[in-house]
Amino acid sequence: MKVAMAIIVGLALVLPVGVTLAAAKESHEVSENEEQGNGNGGKDQDEHSRNVTEIEEERHNEIEKERHDELEEERHEMMEEKKEEHENMWEEHHHIGGCSYQNGTIVGVFVAFSVDNQSGRMFDYTLRYTPNTNGTALFTTVSVAGVGVASTPTVHGAVARFVLGNVSVAAHDNPTGLLMLKSEGNNTVVFQVASGFEISATSNHTIKLNNGANGTIIISRGNYTVDNQTITITLLDEGKALFLAKPEQEDDEEKDDMEEEFEEGIAHGTIGAEVRVGNGRWIDKESFTNIDVDAAYDNATGTVTLNVGSDEEAGKVLAITVDNETLNQGALKVTYDGAEIQLVDNWGDLVAALKKSDTENGTAVYLVRPCEGGYRVFIAVPHFSDHTITIQGMAEVIKPVAVYVVLGAIAVVIIAAVVLFRRRKE
Repeated sequence: MKVAMAIIVGLALVLPVGVTLAAAKESHEVSENEEQGNGNGGKDQDEHSRNVTEIEEERHNEIEKERHDELEEERHEMMEEKKEEHENMWEEHHHIGGCSYQNGTIVGVFVAFSVDNQSGRMFDYTLRYTPNTNGTALFTTVSVAGVGVASTPTVHGAVARFVLGNVSVAAHDNPTGLLMLKSEGNNTVVFQVASGFEISATSNHTIKLNNGANGTIIISRGNYTVDNQTITITLLDEGKALFLAKPEQEDDEEKDDMEEEFEEGIAHGTIGAEVRVGNGRWIDKESFTNIDVDAAYDNATGTVTLNVGSDEEAGKVLAITVDNETLNQGALKVTYDGAEIQLVDNWGDLVAALKKSDTENGTAVYLVRPCEGGYRVFIAVPHFSDHTITIQGMAEVIKPVAVYVVLGAIAVVIIAAVVLFRRRKE
């Protein structure tokens, strides 16, 4: 009896333990299955998220392409509409054009491009060396990282201006296709270079583009990287990225040397600003450094007046570009704060006069060099405060009244000669 009772008690003690172990094992298996199930669910969710992202990206690209195609069509229509006007501008002046704006598209004599307000990008920055051609696309896009909107461009004469985030953009309608981007704060600018262009770095602040149409990107207060056709430029506050194309011209060693001097002068900060003047046309100007320039052209006297000033005391060179009809080189006279200044023979003499400003003995001088369609007058300003510079000797405009006076005088002379001849014959 005692033995039976002991067996029963023993079984009673053993069974709960067995049941507990079995239950624990079952619970552990369920937990593993749950974890495995959750893991598969996570993978499915990640895959779903990736699919959604890809679909959204594809849709975004489709929308952007549709917008790009619309802007391209708009640009070609504007080129056709402006054909006669641009031909006339081209015949009058080979170094300064005029911009028109319509529905996100800017078309000039020399440059054409589009600005998409919705994506904050420039599309197809194109340079045209001859009027009314499609030209050469230099950049397929220009954008600022993290910026998705652009301001509506404003056009004044030969300049179109707009803003991408905290970067101001100015595009100049001239043979160099001058494109200036100025940063307020730190910003990253991305140039997508058109296929076919070779990209080479010549220094830590200059990038060369070559594909028949040659151009240079000059960087101040920034650095850059190149990945295939993508140039990424990181600009510091007040940093600048400037694009400048080399105008297409006949083989002319002197003009080629001048263009190299011009580019290097901007890259090294020697040239502070450029002003372009056309007889009877508006004035186009751009500052490459911290210089304020006001310019006026008097058609009647053929005089350009420049009022310049800067917070920086260091001297700079000013470049004034004029066409052959506007500049009478043989009668040229340049004054600096009322005093006539001397002409030098070469770029080295010009820069040497400028460098003397460190000893406060700098001399204001000027240099004249040929460029495509005209001349550039380089003026060395040895020290900055506020200065007034005049360039006289520009070809004067013959007004209609003056023409009639001349013709009348010629007629009088002819009549007098005829009368005298008849009297002698009699």
